[in-house]
Amino acid sequence: MNALSPDARLDRVNLLRRAAAIGGPQINGIVGLEVVKRGDDLFLDLECAFPPAPSDVSAANIVITGGVRRPRIAVSGIQADGSVLHVQVERRGDFSNYTLRIVRNGAPLPGFDPLLSEIVFGFRRECEVGFDCQREPVASLDPLPAAPIDYVARDYQGFRRLMLDRLAVLMPGWKEPGAASVEVTLVEMLAHAADRLAYAQDAVATESYLDTARLRASAKRHAKLVDYAMHDGCNARTFVHIRMREPFAGERAVTATVRAGARFMTRTEGVAAAGTETPEVQQARLDGAKFFEAMADCVLSSVRNRIVIHDYLGALTGLAKGATAMAVADPGRALALAAGDLLLIEQVAEPATGDAVPDFERRHVVRLAEVVEGVDPVGQLDAGGDPVPLELLHLSWSTADALPADFALARVTTNDTIDGIAPAPNQPTLVARGNLVPADHGESVGQETVLPVLKPGRRRVVIPLPDCSVTQAIPFDAADTASELLRPNPALTRPAITASQTGGDGSLVHWQVVPDLFASDSVQTHLVLDVETDAPSVLRSGDGMAGRLPESDMPMAVRYRVGNGTEGDVGAEALAHLLTDGNITRDETFLVFEGQPSDIEAIRNPLAASGIAPETIADVRLRAPIMFNEQRRAVTGADYAKVLETHPKVAAARAVERWTGSWRAIVLLVDVDGGAPLDADLEASFRNHLEPYRLAGHALEFREPVLVPLELAMRVCVLPDVPRADVEERLLQLFSGAVLPDGTLGLFHPNRFSFGEPIRLSRLIAAAQCVGGVRHVEIIGLTRQGRGAGAGDVLETGTMAFGAYEIPILANDPNYPDRGKVSLNMEGGQ
Repeated sequence: MNALSPDARLDRVNLLRRAAAIGGPQINGIVGLEVVKRGDDLFLDLECAFPPAPSDVSAANIVITGGVRRPRIAVSGIQADGSVLHVQVERRGDFSNYTLRIVRNGAPLPGFDPLLSEIVFGFRRECEVGFDCQREPVASLDPLPAAPIDYVARDYQGFRRLMLDRLAVLMPGWKEPGAASVEVTLVEMLAHAADRLAYAQDAVATESYLDTARLRASAKRHAKLVDYAMHDGCNARTFVHIRMREPFAGERAVTATVRAGARFMTRTEGVAAAGTETPEVQQARLDGAKFFEAMADCVLSSVRNRIVIHDYLGALTGLAKGATAMAVADPGRALALAAGDLLLIEQVAEPATGDAVPDFERRHVVRLAEVVEGVDPVGQLDAGGDPVPLELLHLSWSTADALPADFALARVTTNDTIDGIAPAPNQPTLVARGNLVPADHGESVGQETVLPVLKPGRRRVVIPLPDCSVTQAIPFDAADTASELLRPNPALTRPAITASQTGGDGSLVHWQVVPDLFASDSVQTHLVLDVETDAPSVLRSGDGMAGRLPESDMPMAVRYRVGNGTEGDVGAEALAHLLTDGNITRDETFLVFEGQPSDIEAIRNPLAASGIAPETIADVRLRAPIMFNEQRRAVTGADYAKVLETHPKVAAARAVERWTGSWRAIVLLVDVDGGAPLDADLEASFRNHLEPYRLAGHALEFREPVLVPLELAMRVCVLPDVPRADVEERLLQLFSGAVLPDGTLGLFHPNRFSFGEPIRLSRLIAAAQCVGGVRHVEIIGLTRQGRGAGAGDVLETGTMAFGAYEIPILANDPNYPDRGKVSLNMEGGQ
């Protein structure tokens, strides 16, 4: 839960006291906290909204967490003095923030307000630092996206456009000159040479080699020989929001049900929001309209059109980035939300202006993991302005669906009509929406009756299909989070196709489409789908030994979906129509909508849909040989270290081989990215990462590197009229292991050093000289912490060396005095 500001906390306390004064329940809460030292004992004085009874709060109900060096502070006693609780603690915490909570069994103590049952405080007193030690916000270190390169350009125009686009990306000030310029002439010469080379490659190509193959089926089989799986793309996925009409006076909530297989269509003029397939729909299909199908059933209700996110009467000003929980208003318990439901969190108005400006970065879908009913005793105000209870639903979702950004929550006067509500005051800027249907691109076609064709000279038949873009879809899993549902992954796709044939004995045989026939036996009814770029797809059977041979003289009934890859890439708000008539399934036509089509007011997809195009032959030519040449085993310790360094959490690794007398042990020293500790979860992740490469008889052990804390002493001369404290603050930030406010790394950040890397004094001096206000810098000491000997040699040689398994650290953090320290002798300035 977000920490309340002092003003918001005081407002909340006043509401509770006001509610109690008018006869409501007396809900207690923490007003403030003061750290007090009485003699040799340390107390935390808690001021409460009302005097608590002595039996209400005990020492076991007080939990203090937080901190860095001292993460938990034990409570040794508690005394009540009116509305003040004197909480005695055993020791003082560190310089970090702590959180004090009054709980019972992990939940807020009964009789205490959930928002006021905790408070954030610090133990720091009499700080001797001469400047403000509050850190500025750390800039994001997310790397910039790499410039895209079109590797499928194979002709003159493609190469020319690719090189000009590349110049525009690499040179921000680039402006394409005229056709007669030197730059364009050179680009066209290179494009011409590239086109001639591509033509020569294609002209002499045959299907016998991967480098010259022109058919996808040939390239896929060549890649399979080196264990490279060529994928056929993945269809696009999105979420569709269905808004129901509001009920008439005296009418209950308007409901309907959408079944899996229901079709959604992109916006077309003259077509109703919901209805059957009309001539206008058929014309839209000919004009290129995109069709999506629902992946799961969804029960619709008008009460879930617009769900109010509870802001605790303005005390909660937003949902922070990474949030996984919130509370929503549920008066009358009409929402009926449950775990597994999908929910859209959407910013509908600008907090500053009240304008309804679409912000696609402030739309996020989550799958609810837990729904708990609750009540806020002062959740709303009545007509007289007095606080009254409000029924709530406390919703939570997994960290995989955590909010990607900060969402502002405020009440504003809107300037536009939003969700059918005319401009009005006190409108929320952030709302939640139910009635979300997961949908993926592709439309089912009717049953095709195809006669298998026996390949000449082979015991194998092929079943040609009229279309080439057979849908490659990921099977729907109700346990997937919303982010997993939206993420295309070609490795998990399966062709959306079914086939059946009447056997020789009159029974109906169902055929299954599999990736390959290597593991098939003579009785398994397996088929393989061969997809081509510009030719109809083909179903290929086995030869009677690897896969059963179909009846070549009996027709085969095939049903499938059409639409794949990036064909379904549509932007947000592109889908606008629901087709309520039947759809084709494996055996029958069934209704996909239960309700009145006129009850549906609007259809929309709040998020864009994106798929993955089928892998091209050019991509396979680039990647398959690399897979073949890549070493897929680890023999020596250096091999294990090299493979481990490909793990995203590893900055560097070193290996030491040891013979135990019975087997060979590989001891791996791991420098975790960012200097994080090597815990059990990371070690398990490293083992899983190395297991495919580990040889039998090799035992793996993981160790943290030998960290060498340093002591650095510098004499700094500051320019006249420059505040000495400001220069000292900047130098202490620079010579630390932290991330600086501008996003750069401190000189001793863990990612700046690796095993055995020496420290050169010239580098430290040059960095200090670049700090504004510094006139002169002199290093008067650089030693290993606690060892004064050897400092003279370092100052004389200008280099401090380390062992092969050592990494220097200098955190300069008062919470970790054993991780290095910087001493500055400041002279001059003011």
